[in-house]
Amino acid sequence: TKTHNTKNKIKNSNTPKEVVNNLHIGLKKVSEKISDSPTDLIKLVKNTYNAEKMIAKIIGDTWKKTNKKDQEEIVLIFQEYIAKNYFKRFNKIQNPTFKYKESKKIGEKFMLVKTVLVVDKEDISISYLLLLDKNKWRIFDVLLAGSISEIATKKSEFSGFIIDEKITPLMNALKKQNLLLNN
Repeated sequence: TKTHNTKNKIKNSNTPKEVVNNLHIGLKKVSEKISDSPTDLIKLVKNTYNAEKMIAKIIGDTWKKTNKKDQEEIVLIFQEYIAKNYFKRFNKIQNPTFKYKESKKIGEKFMLVKTVLVVDKEDISISYLLLLDKNKWRIFDVLLAGSISEIATKKSEFSGFIIDEKITPLMNALKKQNLLLNN
């Protein structure tokens, strides 16, 4: 019989804790230079994040007025954006350690998973808000230092790119940013 090293192996994620753990495993691989391309991370983001609900919340009312094709396109662009930002950050971090703190149920369809990222003996509190959608738990928001919401930050950052209730300028800006993050 073979024994499997489950510490560094991404598995099917059924619980919110497993979803977050899978993300952390992927981020450690980037840090350890096991994964040297954002491609693996894009796939990981697709499996751990609910990017559609996230970008819809960031865009706000304009989302409902956006056609399906543009919605699908911006979700893919946004997933790439999340992955490439993670890749750029974790490519520079050496020996990150993630510590699980606790999980809390919030209402029927939300869970908060609290973790700590330890980098150079410094603790950074990172909480993940997960949404149960289509029987799968996915990350819906990330809270840094316990309170700085990624959705709120991006809503503020992206709002200037939504012009006349059109998301095309935002899509173009994110595509451009994704190209810049390649370097």
